[in-house]
Formats: sequence, C-alpha cells, structure tokens
Amino acid sequence: MTTRFTEREAFIARIVSRAWKDADYKSRLLDDPKGVLAEELGTDIPTHVDVHVLEERPDVRYLLLPHQRDHFQALTENELAAGQSVPVCPTVTSTAITSPCDCG
Repeated sequence: MTTRFTEREAFIARIVSRAWKDADYKSRLLDDPKGVLAEELGTDIPTHVDVHVLEERPDVRYLLLPHQRDHFQALTENELAAGQSVPVCPTVTSTAITSPCDCG
C-alpha cells in the first residue's frame, strides 16, 4: 500500500525534516515562524494571521484542533463506525495558511 501525502502534509514534512537537520533553521522557525513560512511559501502572510510553532518534548504532546467552519457538518456515530470520512478541503498549503478555507 502506497501512502500519498497531501500538498500540506508534504510541506509540513519538508519543514520538520529541515528543522531536524539544521539547528539554525529550527531556531529561526521557533523565533519567527511567520517569517520563515512566508519565505518557504514565497508569499507574504497577512498581518491578521498569527503563526505559532510548538516543539514537542518526550513528555509533552500537542493536539491541533482546526478552526470549525460554519458549514461544517459532523458525521453521525453510524457514519464514523462505517469508516466514512468528511470531504477534505481542496485548498493548497499557502491558502490553508494565509486564509480561511472557502470550500463547501
């Protein structure tokens, strides 16, 4: 079975891999995440958008709860039990970081 990354997952994997290999890059990413991501994306990130990078430790884990869109429709327990999934927003990495999803 081949695992395919979404564009966003591939982008994040590239950032994490580089941070693990390059201490200076990691330091910049932690100190100025918005600036580093703007460089990576080749675009400005709007001033009203905050970007936070958290580094996990062996004894601390984080769970990201995405912003719930007004048009979001949760699956029922039967749909979850049947293995159904919600449609994935088709926005690309730069859009996902710089603006809200406008799909749906």
